[in-house]
Amino acid sequence: MPENDTIANLAKGGVTKVFERADGHLLLNDCGTIGRLASGEIVPSQWIDPDTHFEITQAGWKVQGRLNLAPMQEPFTLGSNILFRLVLALSIRGARLG
Repeated sequence: MPENDTIANLAKGGVTKVFERADGHLLLNDCGTIGRLASGEIVPSQWIDPDTHFEITQAGWKVQGRLNLAPMQEPFTLGSNILFRLVLALSIRGARLG
């Protein structure tokens, strides 16, 4: 029996996490590739793209896709991050109550 548990999201370009089964210790966290074009635009591999192809075999899995242009090019500032998390928390709480 394997000593590790693996979680992979093939739809998001094969992002993968591997945990040690005995204590849950994170052994590997592969969040994909993020590139920056000469224009400064960001292109991540972990984008859900209907054109991504994946194959699952006994030996493992294979993901083939492309980098996609990220719509949000500026990272969160402290204020926008707090606001985003507040709105997210309120919407989750509202969904639970509704």
